[in-house]
Amino acid sequence: FLREEILVDGENRCLNKMGEGTWQKVDDPLLELITLLYLNHVKAVYTLGKDMVGLDDLKQAHYFTGPHALQLGPLVQTYAHDLDGFDAAAAYLGGTPVDMADRAYRFLPFPRVPLYYLLWQGDEEFDPRMSVLFDRSIEETFSGSGIWGLVALVSFALLKGPRRKM
Repeated sequence: FLREEILVDGENRCLNKMGEGTWQKVDDPLLELITLLYLNHVKAVYTLGKDMVGLDDLKQAHYFTGPHALQLGPLVQTYAHDLDGFDAAAAYLGGTPVDMADRAYRFLPFPRVPLYYLLWQGDEEFDPRMSVLFDRSIEETFSGSGIWGLVALVSFALLKGPRRKM
């Protein structure tokens, strides 16, 4: 998950990550839930990169309103005027630069599940903003709530940047 090896320990019903040469228990219920959703629903190798979509293009677009709106405001507040900080956080998490927006990165939180974070700094006409795009195949693996949880995990990791600890 975001460049860290995660081990599913079925016997002890937990996740572990490699740290300091040993497997250490992960205390992150959302990561546990999203990992289980991923492992239970990924069924095939889907072709990637053919259809990049935004929230409004997803079958469950209605889910992402009200209390389930993606919480991207903290990322905008943190990085709209700190592109170097956004670059450093993205690089730390294994993000690949893409040629979109003022800054944009492709992340692979799980194999074959890309998320694209696009940051616009804004100007005198437009406020800064951030968007998240998805490969259409994400709907084969995650429901709206799973997508919401995955974006929340990646966004939190971006906010913590290189100081990130799971």
